[in-house]
Parts: sequence; C-alpha cells; structure tokens
Amino acid sequence: SQFLELNHVMTMVSSQIRRKIIMYYNECPFCGCNLDPGERCECRDEKEKKKRKFEDLLTISSDGQIVLKEAVA
Repeated sequence: SQFLELNHVMTMVSSQIRRKIIMYYNECPFCGCNLDPGERCECRDEKEKKKRKFEDLLTISSDGQIVLKEAVA
C-alpha cells in the first residue's frame, strides 16, 4: 500500500517535472534543419561555395554557350 502511494507520488512529480522542462530549438527557414539556440545554419554558405566554384570553372562563350574556362583558353 505504501509502495503504491509512493509510486503514485513519484509518477505525479515526474510528470510535473517533464511539463516544466521545455526543449527548444530553432529551425532554418531555408533548409528546415534543426538548430541549437544561437547556432547558425551553413546551408546558404555551402550553396554560395558551390555557386562560386561553378563560376570559377565555367564561362559563357561568344555564341552564348556555357563552356569550361580551360576549353576557351
């Protein structure tokens, strides 16, 4: 009987503690990644790196075609 009462009290306390613990995170508006508070998502940085890499490798020829810069030289 005392065990059941103690178990009931512990269950009530446990559920009250769980309700008070609020886990929170931020979500990146661009890729939906879950971020810790204060953390910055790198998705746009990666996109910019890829864009610059392609710009460094490619050029537009006189006839409007996209070609490798090595092929033009």
